[in-house]
Amino acid sequence: MKTLTKVGVGVGTALGAVLAAGIATHYFTKTPSGKVAAKKVKKLATDLSKDLTQRITTAKKVSKQHYHAAVEDLVDKYTEKKKVAKVAGKQLKQDLKKSWKVVQSELKKNK
Repeated sequence: MKTLTKVGVGVGTALGAVLAAGIATHYFTKTPSGKVAAKKVKKLATDLSKDLTQRITTAKKVSKQHYHAAVEDLVDKYTEKKKVAKVAGKQLKQDLKKSWKVVQSELKKNK
């Protein structure tokens, strides 16, 4: 269990950074009410990062395909629940998929 926790923290931190950077850039440059958007973005990034980290750390083996499928599934669920706009969801998927190397590196470090 310690190993999963260690991996989860590393992966979660990496994903959180990617999410925060990508989402913040989009929202803060597109909306006039930055403070309100900042709170929503922070909560969304935290929730999505936790969900994605949980999926990755509970899997027996994580491949690029598995990671991409998890990203697709989770972002689609967040879009369906209207937590993420469709346009933002597409960008979010792209940003998260680009972070595979960072996630892979964190997984290797914490094995």
